[in-house]
Amino acid sequence: MAAPLAILISIWESGYGARYCVDFNWQIMTGAYVIAFIVYQHCKDNMKHLLNKVMTAGTVFSLMLAVAQTYQWTIGNYSVDWRAAVMSFGRLFEFWI
Repeated sequence: MAAPLAILISIWESGYGARYCVDFNWQIMTGAYVIAFIVYQHCKDNMKHLLNKVMTAGTVFSLMLAVAQTYQWTIGNYSVDWRAAVMSFGRLFEFWI
């Protein structure tokens, strides 16, 4: 529990930088998956059903954002203002993805 917190603090101490997560991403994700599976095993069936729905919705939302951003930058002929607005919106989720 202390290791992920120490990693996050070391990333945030020099300011927000998503590029710093590249070095620590596998440790953070491994810890998060272990905690998530332990919590999931101890849940009741109705909570497992709810968590499955939340994760399914999150996966669909993530795929929609990824496809939209890929289409916009590769195929779409959008204005500079539209690209800036979508980039700003995408950066809201950059930390969490």
